[in-house]
Amino acid sequence: MPAINATAYVNDVAPTIIVPVNATAVTMGAISQFKSNSSALSSYTLTAIANAVTINNASPTVVWQAAIPAAALGLNVIMSVFFNLYNSSAQFTVGQTFSYGVYIDGVPLSIDISTTTVPYTQTTASNYALSTGGTLVGTNGILGLKPIMITATIPVTATNFQISITSSSAAMATNTMQIGASVVFTYYTKNF
Repeated sequence: MPAINATAYVNDVAPTIIVPVNATAVTMGAISQFKSNSSALSSYTLTAIANAVTINNASPTVVWQAAIPAAALGLNVIMSVFFNLYNSSAQFTVGQTFSYGVYIDGVPLSIDISTTTVPYTQTTASNYALSTGGTLVGTNGILGLKPIMITATIPVTATNFQISITSSSAAMATNTMQIGASVVFTYYTKNF
């Protein structure tokens, strides 16, 4: 599979693009030749995790995935990713840890130059991990209004966008652990 170029902004915004004053007309003319398209891979709904996660799993375990829209294949996209976990049988305990990452067909999208996963530690006892009701419940959690923003080039052969977990300090079973995910791809196509 070809390499995937990606940049992620966790709980942050993308850098501002500065355009010289005398280039505005040319830039705006070029931009008007393209139209923005958005495809929601999912709307937020709690569902069972795709695979059970074992304690201290060294390899990424896919807990959620969705098909990549055919219209996005081969294009540069901006991905907005929000998810959280819900345990229906017990609370996540303070100090419970895992790392999470996002992937395309098992290929990690880098968080920075060398990091492909984000370490997470639960700081509040809750049935939810990452966040609940707009409140973070751990370090490096994700909020619905502050999703992970990732830019990437989607290979033409890509099939699935995935969320995976590694290094979990507790097992996660498919019959009690649920994930809610909201993932949107935005891409640009020629307007002619």
